[in-house]
Amino acid sequence: MDEMSETTSGQDRQRRRGGRIAIWLLVSILPLIAAAILAGLVLIGFAVKVPGWGLERIEERFNASLANGHIEIAEMLVAVERPDFRPVAIFRGVVLSDEQERPQANLPDLRVTFDAGALMRGRVVVSDLAMEGARLRVHRATDGTISVDFGDLFGAPVAAVGSVPELLARIEELFELPALRALDLARASNVSLQVEDALTGRRIAAAGGMIELRQTATTLDLGLWADLREGGAADGPVQGSLGLSATVEKGSLTTTFTARAEEVDARFLSDLAAPFGWLRPLEAKISASMSASMGDGGALERLHGTLRIGAGRLKPTPGSEPVPFDEAQIYLSYDPTRSRITFDSLAFRGPVAELEAEGHAYVTFDGNAPTGYVGQLRFLKLRFVDERVFEAPVSFAQAAADLRLVPEPFRLDIGQLALVADSGHRVVARGMVKAEPEGWRARVEAKGEELDLTEATALWPVRLAPKTRAWVQRNVTRGTIRNAAANVIADPGRPVRTAATFDFTDGTARFMRTMPPLVGGAGRAAFDGRSFTLALDAGGVEVPGLGRIDGAGTSMVVRDVREKPAHGRFDIKARGPLTAVLGIIDSPPLELLKKGGRSPTDIGTGSVAGTVRLELPLKKGLRRQDIDFAVEGRIAGFRSDTLVRGHLLAAEELFVEADPSRVSVSGQAELSGIPFAGEWRREMGPDAPHASVVTATAELSPKVNEVFGLGLPAGLLAGAASADVRVELPDGGVPKLDASSDLRGITMRIDALRWAKPAATPATFKLEATLGEVPRVTRLALEGAGLSATGTVAFRPDGGFDTVRFDRFRVGRWADTAVVITRQKNGGALDFALEGGTVDFRRMPTGGGGGAGGRGAGIPGGGALSVRLDRFIVSDGVALSPFSGRFIMQPALDGRFTARVNGKAEVSGRVLPQRRGTAIRVNASDAGAVLRAAGIYSNGYGGDMDLVFYPADAPASYDGALEIRSIRVRNAPALAGLLSAISVVGILEQLSGDGILFGEVLADFHLTPKGVTIRNGTAVGASLGISAEGIMDTERQIVDLQGTVTPVYLLNGVFGALTGSSRREGMFGFSYRLSGPADSPRVEVNPLSILTPGILREIFRRKPPELSQ
Repeated sequence: MDEMSETTSGQDRQRRRGGRIAIWLLVSILPLIAAAILAGLVLIGFAVKVPGWGLERIEERFNASLANGHIEIAEMLVAVERPDFRPVAIFRGVVLSDEQERPQANLPDLRVTFDAGALMRGRVVVSDLAMEGARLRVHRATDGTISVDFGDLFGAPVAAVGSVPELLARIEELFELPALRALDLARASNVSLQVEDALTGRRIAAAGGMIELRQTATTLDLGLWADLREGGAADGPVQGSLGLSATVEKGSLTTTFTARAEEVDARFLSDLAAPFGWLRPLEAKISASMSASMGDGGALERLHGTLRIGAGRLKPTPGSEPVPFDEAQIYLSYDPTRSRITFDSLAFRGPVAELEAEGHAYVTFDGNAPTGYVGQLRFLKLRFVDERVFEAPVSFAQAAADLRLVPEPFRLDIGQLALVADSGHRVVARGMVKAEPEGWRARVEAKGEELDLTEATALWPVRLAPKTRAWVQRNVTRGTIRNAAANVIADPGRPVRTAATFDFTDGTARFMRTMPPLVGGAGRAAFDGRSFTLALDAGGVEVPGLGRIDGAGTSMVVRDVREKPAHGRFDIKARGPLTAVLGIIDSPPLELLKKGGRSPTDIGTGSVAGTVRLELPLKKGLRRQDIDFAVEGRIAGFRSDTLVRGHLLAAEELFVEADPSRVSVSGQAELSGIPFAGEWRREMGPDAPHASVVTATAELSPKVNEVFGLGLPAGLLAGAASADVRVELPDGGVPKLDASSDLRGITMRIDALRWAKPAATPATFKLEATLGEVPRVTRLALEGAGLSATGTVAFRPDGGFDTVRFDRFRVGRWADTAVVITRQKNGGALDFALEGGTVDFRRMPTGGGGGAGGRGAGIPGGGALSVRLDRFIVSDGVALSPFSGRFIMQPALDGRFTARVNGKAEVSGRVLPQRRGTAIRVNASDAGAVLRAAGIYSNGYGGDMDLVFYPADAPASYDGALEIRSIRVRNAPALAGLLSAISVVGILEQLSGDGILFGEVLADFHLTPKGVTIRNGTAVGASLGISAEGIMDTERQIVDLQGTVTPVYLLNGVFGALTGSSRREGMFGFSYRLSGPADSPRVEVNPLSILTPGILREIFRRKPPELSQ
């Protein structure tokens, strides 16, 4: 190691000595050169070549002076230059070799100019020295020492110094030689320059350069101008130009430098000095001017510089996406004692941003090599202008940054980037950005204490969730952002990932353009790079004129902001008045009420708590089919007097559901106090029916009659039953009602019909109606407990029914007719009409009070009863067909009727109220025809009949009285047999002729469904009198009668009355009995009874038979 050091040291001394010998030899032959020049003054203006002998003498003089070397000069010329008459010597091809014939110096073209005055005085003084075609190599070692290699000039480096001032000091020593002390200028032109820097590994080449050394009495100035070549090759393309100048004060190492670079590569400039190392990642051309100073110790004291950077880009690695910029201008200074760069001004303009800043940075070193920069910048102007980043230019009133930059490998650490908006609101960012071979890697976090909504949306990058951003811009019109935090993560080969969270207050937003906005919104939001979520803690919707809806708990989720268009889901929590909520769902494009001909104010009142889910694309021009929604809600305290005109609909709780296919409201409610449970439902969609439907289970009770003014008679209904109700509500049409019930739990009574349905007995009730301005029941059906009725109901415009028409009305087996019930114009009374059909008196149910009608047993309603029956069956063989009449029903049944007995004999009559019921009086002008038609007695002719029925105690039983005047009996077999038995020949002849005339027929009877019991029956005429009592059994068609036949009743009857007979019998008569079949009875006569006076006849008379017998 020591030997090597000594060898190296000897070589250096030899190099320095070789250089000095060459100069000394040049100086030593100067007198000879001067003589040659003086000799050739006559050749002023011409270069004269020194002859060979002269050149040889000069070489000999050189070689004699060299102890260990040899010099050769290829050519020498001398001249005197005008106009100053300065003598010049030109040497070409000068080669200096050592003792081993190795070249040590090569001077291709050396031009020496002398001071003519000094030369005339015998002194040789060099005033100018010029060299052409020199090659210069400057090398900086890793320890910072500088060596200068003049290439072929001296064969090896002639200087190895620790600093530039030391190099200049060496040059100053050279200029202290006597011959060079007066040298003003030494220059080298067409210089090739190579700079090699072991610290940075950078090689710089310059060609066609110029080097000048100027000397004054106190300073030595060095200047260098050269074109830089690409790739370090001397013949490479020009890559800019460089000019350097240095001034050193003689006797001192204090040095000042200036430098100017034009259009040089940023990396070239970054290698010159530590203050420019941060330029290394740039790909750009830079023009720079710098000034610097060095102290006696060779240390840099201060540097000032101006950088003008043209359009370029930041691209630290081949795989990193370039960041372009347009231009920059920087004014800076560097304090090496503190390793501090001061940026007096930093102006930057690019497609993304424009900024002006000032600040400082500290350089960190690894040995002599700069490794990083830590500093602070204060931005005087910061404006983002790229529409691809922000929609509009964004400016900040103030900004500051704490940064650390490692140029290679590139890494930028953001300790803090504070941005202050014009409003004073502050955003702070931290993070890291570094360039890797594959691309950029970044981790950035930003926080904002408070931002106005306008500021926040302005800072929302246009490429970050653009559809969501556009939706927020269109629909969120006001708000304050607090506690905002955002993260940006970038990794090579992967999409940039972003996330953000923030709180907001005082927000105003529209979920849909056509709906009222949310106001006073406060809550939280989050964005994870793919989805966006917003949760509302407070806020509500003011629906004009309808109230406020509290929306706390509402949320918005955009599942994937990358979709085009993005889709949003809104889960809206709503609490507020029903009218306000209805106002929302009736807003376009939903219009759920408007499509049904309703408005929010004609539904009702109450408070709503519910959820509305909306899913829709975040785009303009929404159509109804673009929206998916679901509504679930609860209405409390519902009240409405408009849904059912004239009635209060009330519910403590209703439930609302809706989606694109249907909307429904369900729950338990009361309509004017009538409880029901049901649902209103409307199908939605293009194929849905244009109608809504109400289905309910309602209470059917007397209160329904009272509430709706149906006018049903009091006492008709009692108790309560459940009814299933369905109402179809067509758009713009007349509502249709369907109702049905089994009537369990309800009691129904129609006393006049002696019909009742017990509560436990089921029945079928069906109702179909239209509910227009004037309702109409198109079908009313009731079947059960022996009653079957089907009909229609018509209502009056002023309320209540007008007419109930039962086209078929059957009661048990005894009535099958049509019934029309009509309300009288004056109000409450009902008129009933029975039209056609049959009433079977035989099968009428029995009941207390007997008889149809009577007080408390009449048809309810108190109006008139009109009857037009096809057939009124009285007994098995007797029917009134047709039967018509008109009656009043209050206070009891009263009226007149007409009829034909079995369709033949006409009768008329009247119904009269009695204490125990209703009495019936029947009159006929042809009693015989009535009896024949009734099948009671076929041999009677003529006569006036008066028949009265009185209600008896037994059900369906009557007591009655019969009176017939002037009836004639002809061809009566039973009577003929009776008369034949008593041998009354003359009367027989009358019977077979014109008949026997009975002036008066009287009888009392008791009528039951089984038959007739005759009491005190008498028929008297001038020639004959007959009494009768007994039964006529209509069920079995048999008779059992007994009585007395009195001949010559005109006289016999007189004596009978005198003797006190109570049966209107004569004094003498024959007792008889008719029994057996009604059409051919057996005749029994007691001839001896003629001998029994009438007063004694009762003693021997048998008890009359009874029907039960």
